[in-house]
Amino acid sequence: MNKEREQPPSGLTLEIVAQRVSESTLEHGGHQPTLIIEDAENQLAVLQFVTLPATFAEREQQMFFVTEGWMSLMTDDQSPEVRPSQDPDRKEVLLISQIDLLNHQQGLAIFEMIRDTSDELQNLNRHTFEGAVGEERMESPLLNAFVLGYHAGLSGRTATPPNPAT
Repeated sequence: MNKEREQPPSGLTLEIVAQRVSESTLEHGGHQPTLIIEDAENQLAVLQFVTLPATFAEREQQMFFVTEGWMSLMTDDQSPEVRPSQDPDRKEVLLISQIDLLNHQQGLAIFEMIRDTSDELQNLNRHTFEGAVGEERMESPLLNAFVLGYHAGLSGRTATPPNPAT
């Protein structure tokens, strides 16, 4: 297995989360929608959606996903031959994805992370795409899947696209 794919054993299991959530739900008489993320070092990030209005139009207007990653640059006629993390010419980047649920648009901002010789972050240079005007438009299966899953979780059933009219 590739070292990049090797992970230490998880500190959480479904049974541990289910037990803790069950106890909390019984103690508080309910449970708010919650997103729990465990990283490779078993550190947790917990995002709890404290209040949710009754209708889609009152709830989310737009969502943003911010992460760091690697990016490889290619010309239109090239296809990736290696993962960006393995590309010797890769760029370290800050990615900000946006989904505007009211206008059915998505956007992306990419900043190259510039580090000094001691690996300290010194600057962020906005990456622009040749021929792009204004904010870069893109489609993100990750954001679409998140929105569908979020709505399925709220309704307790299979995911269907949200209807802004309801």
